[in-house]
Amino acid sequence: MNDKIPSKISRIPASAKTDKRRYDLRTLRETASFTIEELAVATNRTVATVRVWITEGLPLMDDKEPSRIAGWAAKAWLGAKWNDRTSVCSPFELYCFKCAEPHEPAAGSLAIGRRGNSLNATARCNYCGTTTHRGVKPEDAIAMLKRFGGSTEEVDG
Repeated sequence: MNDKIPSKISRIPASAKTDKRRYDLRTLRETASFTIEELAVATNRTVATVRVWITEGLPLMDDKEPSRIAGWAAKAWLGAKWNDRTSVCSPFELYCFKCAEPHEPAAGSLAIGRRGNSLNATARCNYCGTTTHRGVKPEDAIAMLKRFGGSTEEVDG
């Protein structure tokens, strides 16, 4: 990669950049258009990754070569792609990393413990049996104990 930053990419201070797994959408100018290679540089990804994004639905401006991608379309599509990765747990669910989905705890496996000033729910996943954890509010902890049974324990923080 060049040390020069193309003019289509905004200059963001290094301290404001996010981790390597997540692309920084602030670097994409909405008024610019990008070739596949320029978008790869702007998002710190490979050209092959950008081509995969195109097969997954990243819109092209037209069918002409070289392929061009509108900055606003790339920004919107990549933002939606990243937001689709998130899962929101209901008050009675814990996120299981093995299943990669939120699930209710297995019956009788719920334990509520204290860590400092907060409460932590620990339980087994209802589907795969993996231990899951979640921070809970006191009112949610009481509701979870009533619904699933379980125990309370003191946890060293």
